[in-house]
Amino acid sequence: MTQNPKPLPSASQLHKALPPRSFAAPPEMVAGGLLACRVTFDQRNGVPHKAALVPVEDFEGRWKIRQGGRLVDLPALRRIDVEPVDVELCADRQCVTATLPWPGNAHRALLLLLHRQVTIGGEVEYDEIANHREPVALESGVVTRRIDQALAPGRAASFALGSCQYPAGMLDATVRVRTRALDDRYIGPAERSLWRLGERLENDPSIRFTVLTGDQVYVDRTAGLFDPGKLLERLSFAYEAFMLNAGLQRVLRVAGSEIFPMLDDHEVADNWEPRPRGYGHDELQDAMAQGRSLYVTRQRSMWPQAVRSTVSDKRLWLAAELHGHAFFFTDTRSKRRGRTIGNLAYASILRKPQSAELHKWVRSQGPTSPPGFVVSASILLPRYLSMRGRPRSRNPIGLALQTDSWAGYPGSLHKLLARLYDADAQRVVFLSGDEHLSCIATITIECMFEARKVVVHSIHSSALYAPYTFANASVDDFAADETFEFVDEQKHAGLSRKFRCHVKTFFPESGDGFAVLRPYQSAQGAWHLDVEFDGARRKVTRTIDFA
Repeated sequence: MTQNPKPLPSASQLHKALPPRSFAAPPEMVAGGLLACRVTFDQRNGVPHKAALVPVEDFEGRWKIRQGGRLVDLPALRRIDVEPVDVELCADRQCVTATLPWPGNAHRALLLLLHRQVTIGGEVEYDEIANHREPVALESGVVTRRIDQALAPGRAASFALGSCQYPAGMLDATVRVRTRALDDRYIGPAERSLWRLGERLENDPSIRFTVLTGDQVYVDRTAGLFDPGKLLERLSFAYEAFMLNAGLQRVLRVAGSEIFPMLDDHEVADNWEPRPRGYGHDELQDAMAQGRSLYVTRQRSMWPQAVRSTVSDKRLWLAAELHGHAFFFTDTRSKRRGRTIGNLAYASILRKPQSAELHKWVRSQGPTSPPGFVVSASILLPRYLSMRGRPRSRNPIGLALQTDSWAGYPGSLHKLLARLYDADAQRVVFLSGDEHLSCIATITIECMFEARKVVVHSIHSSALYAPYTFANASVDDFAADETFEFVDEQKHAGLSRKFRCHVKTFFPESGDGFAVLRPYQSAQGAWHLDVEFDGARRKVTRTIDFA
């Protein structure tokens, strides 16, 4: 049997220092001035075994490493002044984790992964850095540290809201030059919204976290025309495009920020919905199982560990307190029921356990509570015009079967509106994104023969990038100013109650982008919410005054 030859005594090891391929989650500053991070690496160079964090600066459009009081390029770097730390390989063997000391007072630092290289002969010391034969793009390893400042009196933590990131193509992608630092000139239209959000996170420490309500990846980006035939290949292809988005990577490289991506239909298939009961084996559920599994691995893992660990990965919905705000994250996609004309009146968008928990959370949001937020991938209100029904129609809910939002599940919608009224929840705000446009709906709920009114709000963020207008909703599709009535199935004192709901909607028409929400309390104790739509066309700010 042939044996591998033993290395020569003169053989010595080099390290190739490379930035990570991408960040898999935002880095966290932990006790002792340490940076905890999880990153992917270029597997062509093998698994890294150490990592180092060195100060870096943007010098005339190029990233330079500050070493020994001078600025040097990576190809000229022969030694690293700091002591490298060991990295730990994740279970998927695609990521490594490391906890490293932050370099002094540096505003930005470069994460370098050290890959072992073998050379035969020579007189090179073990810890020396191998020469790079070509320029190395450092952008993917540059981390920005921001210092969170104390909020002004009456001010609460601000946060960003976005959804729907259609992937870049040949003509709208970012132009990458390995010798240059990325700036606005190189960013393609497909990645511009997230790039702009990353810039705001770096410079505005009052924006503490980001909520993405779904459709961050498009498994069906060409509706099957040029997509891979197998689902696992489509999923892998879609997540690869998402994770290498230059704007997303800028967001993920802000140390001290947090991100909460949710699951919606395009993580699986357009307008995904299971088949109704009685249809035998449901291959749509198989697709959801695979899409949900990869969502948990690649997106849910971006959530802060302290929040993510409160529930099992098998459950996507949960209640949490984020920086002083009460949040309820719903799962309106994977837990919805299949609908037919026969079960439409009672089919649930949430199913019983989640619906009961949401109603319980609503009861805790009384009239004196600070603003509370419900995150829903599907829009609560306004409804589509088709939902008004035809004149003298026996079906007052119109084309609900063709509606993907809460209005397509009238039983769930009406129950939730009734529970909001019962709790007198005057400061509950619903956050959503799916329709590819921005709006704020003011929802006034009344019970017949009672003088009390409850006002809640629904804020819908535009798409981060949705280039195809035929796939986008328009203002004319919605009943922007309408009143509808419904009967609550839950009886009080043995009697059913009839409710009236009036919806008035504001459309900023700001274009692709995101929203920034800033809750605050006035000196008189009243709560307000500034909503800024940061769009490609313009910025629009609207203030909500709570009762």
